[in-house]
Amino acid sequence: MKASTSISYALLLSISLSFLHSATAALTPLLVQTCKRTSDYALCIESLSGDPRTADARYVSTLADIELYNVYDKTQATLDIVGPLLQKATDPNLVHSYGVCVGAFQEIAGDRWSGAIKALESGDYAGAEGQLGGIKSNVEWCLGEFGGEPQPFSEAARLVGRLADVDIGIIKLLH
Repeated sequence: MKASTSISYALLLSISLSFLHSATAALTPLLVQTCKRTSDYALCIESLSGDPRTADARYVSTLADIELYNVYDKTQATLDIVGPLLQKATDPNLVHSYGVCVGAFQEIAGDRWSGAIKALESGDYAGAEGQLGGIKSNVEWCLGEFGGEPQPFSEAARLVGRLADVDIGIIKLLH
């Protein structure tokens, strides 16, 4: 029984260490140096090191692209929270405010995000920054509907804005 426990423990330790290694393997010099020059080093490291593509990134533009996809993913996650709130709301003020937020985040996931991707891919870095600035404005517009009152999606929404700000910092390094 003890040999079985030792083998199980060794296997568990080995698996844990491999996960730990893969989670920190993406902390390349390019990632660290890039994130140091953004508005939120910790968020930059956290969001980019969690993506397996980061370990192979050789260019700042690749990190900017990965972060744009992180913005998109978090936008979709926010819509997944706000959408059902809108569907369940009966108070006309909440229906209006949740509707504004759904519209704002749909615009982020649609025109703003695709505009940022196209601009980044074509080398129009100012255009990409402009689209990301628009994403931040959409987040502020949504949250402003509630007069500072926290909502079930407030943190998720703020994260979208913070990631957009990080990506603006990354893209600034490209020009």
